[in-house]
Amino acid sequence: MRHFVAYHNAEKMGYEYEPIGKYAFFSRKTLTFLERTVGSMVWVINGFRSKARNTIYTLCAVYMPDEVFDANEAAFDYIIAGTVGHDFDPPIELNHLPWFAGFLKPQSNFSLGISEIKDSTAIDYLNSLAKSPDLEHLTSTDEINFPLDLDILDVEALEGMTTYVSHLRRERNRAVTDAKKEQTIALHGQLVCEACGFGFSVFYGKLGEGYCEVHHKIPLAIA
Repeated sequence: MRHFVAYHNAEKMGYEYEPIGKYAFFSRKTLTFLERTVGSMVWVINGFRSKARNTIYTLCAVYMPDEVFDANEAAFDYIIAGTVGHDFDPPIELNHLPWFAGFLKPQSNFSLGISEIKDSTAIDYLNSLAKSPDLEHLTSTDEINFPLDLDILDVEALEGMTTYVSHLRRERNRAVTDAKKEQTIALHGQLVCEACGFGFSVFYGKLGEGYCEVHHKIPLAIA
């Protein structure tokens, strides 16, 4: 899995990064580059000037983008958005960590806005900061064992090779999804599956927040 760092410059943006339950990052990078973040991990770091004029860096969030779309703003070209992620509340200050100074230079002191993290050691350190149970399955690189449900013990097979997959994806207008969520809350008091009332946030915790799409077309009772 690829990892990227997205830097929020509070001085230039005019405000510090704040967790709002949604994950989005504005960028002027090329669309080709930004599309590489889809399905990857994006670590959001906020930087602000202290009274001593030194920059304080904090780890604010990590999320997995699922789309890149036009920003429709003069200052930025695109938005990298996702619904699966985790906010560090309170944010984790990074300046005092022994490995962080060595992380800054390869990332050009975050002057690139968003850039890929090539250092596997730095990725390990970032993963170690993400100790939330809601995030473990996103950051874990441990071997996954699947139950054996087929009698194929006499078959040797090699899996795990990287395969490039291309597929058509329809753009969704965020205004439509936001309006749908408001309608669902008005009808049900919370975001739930319209067919069965399944509460995604109740079952999945933070990772399920923000979902109201049906996960089947008719109620299971009459399926």
